Amino acid sequence: MALPKPVLVTSMLLALAASALLTVSPAQEEDAAPAKRRHRLPRYYSQVVTEEQRAEIYDLQDDFAPRIEKLEAQLEALEEDRDSKVAAVLSPEQLQQVDELEAAARAKRQAAAGDAAEAAPSRPATRATRPRAEQ
Repeated sequence: MALPKPVLVTSMLLALAASALLTVSPAQEEDAAPAKRRHRLPRYYSQVVTEEQRAEIYDLQDDFAPRIEKLEAQLEALEEDRDSKVAAVLSPEQLQQVDELEAAARAKRQAAAGDAAEAAPSRPATRATRPRAEQ
């Protein structure tokens, strides 16, 4: 089955962009200064670890972070490749229908978020501002 030309071109561009993102020369790795990471302890650890343990945990997080980021980038590229190939199965008319359905869902979410923001009180009720129960 031959792919429609726009889908084929889009797929090729996505694959090219993904490969460019994943290609890092050794010089680029050395030049890249380590990003200042915000450390977070796992849930409930802050209540039990010593300062030395905290520092060791942060060092471990720093050691693992580049490898995790690289794997996340690879996963993202694979998902984009998969999604473009899945979209290539559809006809142009079906792709247009999917785009319209996505746009409608996005508009519905935005409207719901706007309604929730309007319905929220400007400030939470405090003991002084809450209505008193009738006796």
